[in-house]
Amino acid sequence: MDKFKSFAEKVQDVTANVLLTRPLAVFSVLAFIFVIMRLYFSIEPLLLLAFFIGCLFVFLYVKGKTDAFITAFLCLSMLLGICAANNKLFKVESLYKSLDDEYVRISGTVSSVPDEGKSFNTFFVECDEIESHKGTFNNVKVYVKLKDRFPLSYGDRILFNAKLTAAGRNDTPFEKYYLAKGALFTASDVTVLGRSPSAGFDGILARARNYFITVSDKWLENRDAVALFKALTAGDRSDFSKELTRNLSLSGLSHIACVSGLHVSIIGMAVFSLFKKRGRVLSAILALTAVYFFAFLTGATPSSLRAAIMFTSFIIARIALRDNDSFTSLCISAMLLILINPYVIFDTGFILSFLSVLGIQIFSYYFKQLMSFLPDKLSDSISVTMAAQLMTAPVVVNMFGYLTTYSVFSNIIISVIFIWVLYLCFVLAFVAPIPIINTITAWLCECGLIIIAAVANFFAELPFSHIGASSMNVVQIIAYYVIVVMFVFREKLSKWFTGTVLLLCMLLSVVSAFI
Repeated sequence: MDKFKSFAEKVQDVTANVLLTRPLAVFSVLAFIFVIMRLYFSIEPLLLLAFFIGCLFVFLYVKGKTDAFITAFLCLSMLLGICAANNKLFKVESLYKSLDDEYVRISGTVSSVPDEGKSFNTFFVECDEIESHKGTFNNVKVYVKLKDRFPLSYGDRILFNAKLTAAGRNDTPFEKYYLAKGALFTASDVTVLGRSPSAGFDGILARARNYFITVSDKWLENRDAVALFKALTAGDRSDFSKELTRNLSLSGLSHIACVSGLHVSIIGMAVFSLFKKRGRVLSAILALTAVYFFAFLTGATPSSLRAAIMFTSFIIARIALRDNDSFTSLCISAMLLILINPYVIFDTGFILSFLSVLGIQIFSYYFKQLMSFLPDKLSDSISVTMAAQLMTAPVVVNMFGYLTTYSVFSNIIISVIFIWVLYLCFVLAFVAPIPIINTITAWLCECGLIIIAAVANFFAELPFSHIGASSMNVVQIIAYYVIVVMFVFREKLSKWFTGTVLLLCMLLSVVSAFI
């Protein structure tokens, strides 16, 4: 028994070191930089250079036999990660050569909510099989456009004939959007041959998603409350009115309606805390099950998967009684998502999610120090909001053309009630069949959702709710983040060097604006 415990402790230590040490963060960043260079600048991987950097890092990091083994393992993981990402990209190129402009037969599962508000249905399909005269291809995601309306719902199995066009062929913004969602082709000239309810795990997800939608339609009356309930529990934003979308955007509250790290961490920690007394391992298993089910239920967006992977790292650290390195877990999640779909770096949700978390990790401490005179919960809320906004500002400006003015205040107000509102949404789903209790819970839930919509509307309607800003070019964005990096390492830089770089960044930004 003692030998088993000793072995288990060693496994715990090795696992914790592999998942939670800084070297993996460095290797993940290298893999991430490689994919960016490969996709944006068409630079082939320099594996020899990567191997040299890995060996140099091993030499600098090694302090003993255990560290040597772990670091060598991590170096190998980094190289395999780079090779895997490269192999994935070459597979995409070979698929383009095989299927571009081909008329094929496709069978698969509808993986998004069909949009019936336009003259045609649009949705994503996870293709089990694509049959063409050049062969049969599996596990390909396709974006489908139906000219004629066809009754479809999330999770349906569908069989159709269509013409495929490579999503990245013309390099337009919409095609990058499809690639970011993992759809390598767009299907047109579609002829639907049949559909049926999905089975297996997809069927479970579909039934759960449709159940949440049914609960909201039956027990909630307010239009905005119904739309928010569906977004928070099922990731369905199809009922969002233009007014609600505008209010959430101008008030800086858009993130609460998009399933992200906030929602995943709330669900995960709730389950973990609820079963904590039953044992750490059992509570961890149940929490991770709930987190990943929720992430896939709401569409498996990059932001929700990023949060699920980071939560996994956090739970492993708790079980192993180790400190969780949040920066390392952030890098791990980035590398894993890129290996699943390298084109995810085009996804705005992926970019905003990682930048906001990185900003919170870097700057929230400094903002909290500045506001130490405030109560802890209030200073935490303000510092987190300001840190996330500081890091995501260039992306937000380029996406929307403005910056929100009152987002700090709106997020402080919402943070007081949002956790309880989210809990009530899921409680309502569980108690919906129980008389009396369901009525009371529905009333409380609807009140909370109406308050969220009212807060968004209040701040959106205030004077100067947003400040218009012109898009930033590449030079200005680089200059902005150079200044951010210099702030992080300000204690290690001389005043002369700091002043010179700041002046250079300002000059380059001004010159680039007129070129």
